[in-house]
This record gives sequence, structure tokens and C-alpha cells, in this order.
Amino acid sequence: MKTKKLLFVGLVAVLFAVWGITSAVLAAEQEAANRAEAKPETQLFASLGPTGGATDVFHVICPAGTVRLQADVQDTGGFDGTRISVFVSDAGGNPAIGATAPDAGTSATVAAVGGAGSYTVSFFKSSLGTTESYNSIIYCRNSAGAFINPFAIVSVQAQ
Repeated sequence: MKTKKLLFVGLVAVLFAVWGITSAVLAAEQEAANRAEAKPETQLFASLGPTGGATDVFHVICPAGTVRLQADVQDTGGFDGTRISVFVSDAGGNPAIGATAPDAGTSATVAAVGGAGSYTVSFFKSSLGTTESYNSIIYCRNSAGAFINPFAIVSVQAQ
């Protein structure tokens, strides 16, 4: 009798362990799927030349359903005193909204509200010196706040 009881308790423990592991695996898979679907984006890797005021300009087209475009900039050039800024504006002529990354850091996310269509995203370097590398995440968002992939990002000016 004790053997049957011990076997039953052992079997129940194994079932709970398997159920717990399976639940954890399924939860991790679901979380990974949610992250993959939750934020379609375009990551841009570029650099600004050695001249002071070097500026890269990109034309971004957001699809139907877009309410705004968002972007940030990460200074990947290291701790060298050079600052990189990002500016976004819509085709309606509204003023550009900008943010500056701290040295070797990431800027705040900036947004331009303009609906579906054309936006301009510019990156500006503050000082003379060596070429400064950066990256940026650019994406469109709808009225519910969901992320939408841009149709196109075209380099208009690269310095």
C-alpha cells in the first residue's frame, strides 16, 4: 500500500513538473511572438561625416492607417563629445520635432503627427571631427498606438 501511495505521489509530482515546464515554455514562446508582432520597425545604421553640421536626411512613407511617425537616435560613436540629434516632420509643413542623444547614448523618441504619407527624418552632428556612427529606430503608429512598418525609407542626403 505504501508503495502504491508513494508511486502515486511521485507520478503526481512528475505531472505537475511537466505541466509547469510546459506552461513556462508556452508562456515564453507567446511572449516572444508578441514582441515580434508588437513592434514592426525599421532600424537604420549610418554615419555622419567629419564636417561640422553634417546632416543625413531620409524620406519616410507611412501606409494608410498611420497617425504619426516616431524615431530616435543612438550615438554609437563612443564617448567623444559629439552629439547627434534626430528631427522628424510631416509633409504638411508642421515644425520639426527633435531630440539629442547624450554622448554614447540614446535620445528620447520624437514624433510627428501627419497621418499616412510622407515624413522627413533628419540626423545632425554637432561638431567637427571624425566620422560619427549612429543608429535609429523608425516606425509609424496608428490611432490605437499599434506599430506599422513604413512602406519606404529613402536616403535623400548623406553627409
